[in-house]
Amino acid sequence: MIYGEYHVALIYLVTAAVCFILGKLLSFRHTGRFKELYVREGFTAVALGWFVMSVFGAIPFVLTGEIPFFIDALFETISGFTTTGSSILSDVEALSYASLFWRSFTTGSAVWAYLYLLWRSCR
Repeated sequence: MIYGEYHVALIYLVTAAVCFILGKLLSFRHTGRFKELYVREGFTAVALGWFVMSVFGAIPFVLTGEIPFFIDALFETISGFTTTGSSILSDVEALSYASLFWRSFTTGSAVWAYLYLLWRSCR
């Protein structure tokens, strides 16, 4: 918002609000139904969680028009969340500041998640 990118900021805020509302609706728990989570269910939950995060994370790139094709935006977001460093963008600096922040945030959040998992496994 500092740079006057109000239309781009609005797209990111609306996408975040939709994701928050969907997450709240899907997180209602049924008491007594599931008591234990086994390894197979844990792996499935993490894999599906990363894929769903990547799908919803690609939406702002497409809505802003900075990455016009959804599959390209999905690749960019998955590469951010997995910290592979791959990119389909030839000129990253041409993105808006909000999109640059989102692109950096996906990589940064993945790094923190890996560090947290490393810390938890060493305890």
